[in-house]
Amino acid sequence: MDYRMLINGALVAGDRMLDVINPATEEVFARVPHATEAQLDEAVAAATAAQKAWAKTGMA
Repeated sequence: MDYRMLINGALVAGDRMLDVINPATEEVFARVPHATEAQLDEAVAAATAAQKAWAKTGMA
């Protein structure tokens, strides 16, 4: 199964896919995106901007 990243409310692909390997069987069970440096910067900026409002939400 291939996955995408959720960055600033949008599902985006990375610049390449990385295999996730089950260490018990050594079989690939998923493929996950590898973020570019720009995607990482965008994700950190979006999380930083959302943090103040998110911190005010209740636990339940």
